[in-house]
Amino acid sequence: MGMVLFKRLILRGLGLYGGEAVFDFSPGSNILLGANESGKSTMAEGLCGVLFGLKAPALQYRHWGGSSSFEGELWLSCQGVELCIRRSFATNTIEVRRVDPAGKWHHSATGVHKPEAHKPNKAYLDFLRETFGVTSSEAFRSTYYVAQPLPLGQALDAKVQELISGGGTHHLAAREFLQDSLKNVTRNWRAYAPSLGSGTKERALEKVQDERRELELRLAEQRGATEELRQVESKLDALLGELRAKKANILAQAGIQVAWQQWSVMRDKYVASRDKAQKIDADSTSASNLSQAIEKSTLELAARELPRLRELQSEKAAAQTRHAALRLMALLGEHAVEHVHAVRRFVTELSAQLEEREQDLAQALESERQVALSEALLLNWANDYEKKYGLAPRALSLQDFDNFSTRQSLLEKKSRQEARLREALSRPRRTAWPAVAGLLAGALAVMAIGGQMGVGAGVLLLALGLAVSLFWRGKNPATRILQGELRETEGSLASYDLSSAFLDVGSSELLVAARQDFLLYKEREGTVREGQRVAAERVRYMKGRSTELRQKIDALLSSGSSDGVRGLPRYFAEVSALSSCSLEGRRLSDALADLRKASWDDFERQAKEYVGLSKQLMQIDVDLALAEKEAQQDISTRQGQLAYLLANYNAVDIAALARRKIDATTDMLLARQEWLAHVDKYPGLPSPEQADDVLGVDQAKKALERQLELARAQVESLEQEIFSLRNRQGYLVGQSTESLALGEEALAEVLERERQHTREARVLGIAITELKSAAEEFHTAARGHMEDRTTHYFAAITGTGRHVRLDEGFHVFVVAERGNKVTPAELSQGTRDQLYLALRLAMADLVSAESTIPLLFDDPFLNTDRERLAKMRQAVLSLGRQSILLSHSDIFCDWGQPVTVTRQER
Repeated sequence: MGMVLFKRLILRGLGLYGGEAVFDFSPGSNILLGANESGKSTMAEGLCGVLFGLKAPALQYRHWGGSSSFEGELWLSCQGVELCIRRSFATNTIEVRRVDPAGKWHHSATGVHKPEAHKPNKAYLDFLRETFGVTSSEAFRSTYYVAQPLPLGQALDAKVQELISGGGTHHLAAREFLQDSLKNVTRNWRAYAPSLGSGTKERALEKVQDERRELELRLAEQRGATEELRQVESKLDALLGELRAKKANILAQAGIQVAWQQWSVMRDKYVASRDKAQKIDADSTSASNLSQAIEKSTLELAARELPRLRELQSEKAAAQTRHAALRLMALLGEHAVEHVHAVRRFVTELSAQLEEREQDLAQALESERQVALSEALLLNWANDYEKKYGLAPRALSLQDFDNFSTRQSLLEKKSRQEARLREALSRPRRTAWPAVAGLLAGALAVMAIGGQMGVGAGVLLLALGLAVSLFWRGKNPATRILQGELRETEGSLASYDLSSAFLDVGSSELLVAARQDFLLYKEREGTVREGQRVAAERVRYMKGRSTELRQKIDALLSSGSSDGVRGLPRYFAEVSALSSCSLEGRRLSDALADLRKASWDDFERQAKEYVGLSKQLMQIDVDLALAEKEAQQDISTRQGQLAYLLANYNAVDIAALARRKIDATTDMLLARQEWLAHVDKYPGLPSPEQADDVLGVDQAKKALERQLELARAQVESLEQEIFSLRNRQGYLVGQSTESLALGEEALAEVLERERQHTREARVLGIAITELKSAAEEFHTAARGHMEDRTTHYFAAITGTGRHVRLDEGFHVFVVAERGNKVTPAELSQGTRDQLYLALRLAMADLVSAESTIPLLFDDPFLNTDRERLAKMRQAVLSLGRQSILLSHSDIFCDWGQPVTVTRQER
């Protein structure tokens, strides 16, 4: 690679360039001045876009007016060779042409180049790598494109590391190629290159390994087929012999099973004959016993010597004796107990009622005495009142006292009116003022009206005043009013003209005392009247109770009803007679007193005992009849049972039944002999003695059945296994031995391919590892060159003797003239900008050591003062390479040749 010069850039439909924009560059320093938003950065973006493609989505950079073209061209020279790169921004279609020494154009690379594509355009990437040393827009920008704003102090170290990583792009392509080659060979990248990961999709090595394992498995199966065939044939012979033995055993066990069935039939026959003989024997014994019992019961019934009859006769005699001792209770009949209870209840209730009546009578007498005493006291009160006030209180009322009070008020009112009347009569009369008033009114009329009318009016008013004055000479009007009120008051007094001792009393205190004593008398009179009412009510109540009790007793004594539970029964005379209590010639209370003295509990006990004995005698008679009937029924039942037993065996009497018994015993013995003979014929069958053990016999039979089923299952299993082995034998016999040899040859070929892929993966892994180590060594060596070139540019720009140093982590610091280290953050903003520019220039020298690539400056010197700016200008002009400065300030107009811009709108 040599020097690279940009000659012409053509943009169509990019950004604000709706038509075609042509930028012509000259060797050395170029300057493109323009206002903000005039398209300077669009030009730089278009240059990078033609080389590496626009950032996705590319349509965001298209002219907003909708230009028909959206593409760019870059004309450049490299080592004197003319080149032209053309790209469609929409489709990323590229075309690279170069001119040969004869002046003919040739295509170096064509096709599609997308920055984010997984499948790269290898020819175009090789072209970029050979021409610029980088293959991506990021690496190009990090190395040859200085944009605004410059990094701050704390971000300078990270920016330098980014430049270093972008500068080492030569080895990255080779390493990427080696990694792609390794990934095509195997997916287990980590096993050969520890710095890599591992893939998921099988590659050539894994596919060959799978093929090898499949062949090995198939060959192993073929090798085992011959050995398996021999084992199958040997096992078939053994199984066939075992099958024949099992079938013979099944035949023998089947014969024993038939013998078991015959044994069961003979056992059942013997058991049936034995049960029949035993039943006939038992029935014969029962028939004999029934015959004897019938004969005995018939004789005892005829002689009435049955035990139950004798017991009932004895019980009846004892009951009759006790019943005769209580013959007096016969007067009360069969309801003796109810009668005694009713009479006792009557006596108790009547006694309580008599006591209650006596108490009520005593209370009534006391009430009458209290009422009489109260009446005497009230009479004394009335006499005292009459002596004190002159009137009996019985002749007065509260209205009388109200009238007395009203009359007293009227008398006082009359006195006041008489005093006022006397005062009015004694007061003098003034009669001159009406005449004076008439005179004054007439004078005013004369003056106001004038003439004859005024004089006439004055005379009239004067005459009127004189007339009124004469009228007032009569009686005083107030006197007439007072006299009228006095007459009205006297009229009211006339209505209260009562003949009473109080009318002559002038003091109202006596009237108040009389009223209070009258109220007290009325209160005591009310109390006495209430006592009289209560005493009268008590007397009426006592009379009613006495009448009611008398009527109740008369009704009960005269009642002929048999319902004696609710009241005194008709049997009162009989009960009182039994209790030595009679009403003849005596009062009822005396008779009740005698009844209370009787021993009611003993009397009730005798009544209950009498009734119970009567019922017992009746029940004994019933039991005697039932006993005789039961004896007859027992004899009849036994006769029926005997007839039933004989009928079961078709026997007419006991002797015939005995003959049936002998026949059944003979059949039982014959069945047993046949059973014993069968057991002797087939050893292993249970004997008749063992047949009673039902559980043991059943278990032995089930064991034989299980053995037979097991043998049959074993035979079936053997037949299935033999069938399966014969099928397997046929399959193995059909296998060809030639396929084994072919498989071994194929396996050898696959093993060789696996070894080749393994060696290739190891070589690629070693190459990747060594390349990484070499890159690290390169960075270590490049750090020294980076320090020297940066110090050179930094000293040229700043004019000081400070040095720039990079540590192993590529952290930047400045060594001052005194030897102290200063970090970029401790520098001023202008010095940091100078340091960053020196780093960028040094980086460009380091990356493009074999070629000289143009530098692009997009207004990076905004914060630089004039002194530093002059030094930066000198540094840029002395680079010895093409540079393009983009700025909006005219201060940079002398930094180089202006870029010629030709625009052609749509």
